Amino acid sequence: MSEEFDLAKELLAIQRERNKLDDREKSLLSGQKKEAIDRVLEIMAVASIDIADLKSALKGASDLGVRQKGAKAKKEGAKPTKKVAPKFRHPDDPGIVWSGRGKTPVWLRELEKQGRAKQARVRTTE
Repeated sequence: MSEEFDLAKELLAIQRERNKLDDREKSLLSGQKKEAIDRVLEIMAVASIDIADLKSALKGASDLGVRQKGAKAKKEGAKPTKKVAPKFRHPDDPGIVWSGRGKTPVWLRELEKQGRAKQARVRTTE
């Protein structure tokens, strides 16, 4: 019992240390980001560049390989993804489904181990 308590205590100490390190990392990165922004603003002032100039430059940024965020970040030539009908439905919770694409979910692997995977198969009317 004492051994379990000591282990739990040590794990808690490690968790606290990890949280401190995470906070320190965020702080350092935040400082670097602020420093970089300050340098960019200084360069903009020297070169008489305003926000409108940056916006127009960013419109063509994808041609230069500059990463954009948000909806514009998607490739223009990318094919739209199609919704796929579910092929498996969780027998206990019908709201949980799997299309059969990608990695097999844990709940279906468990059913396979139990030999109950057939129960989860969605019956098609075709």
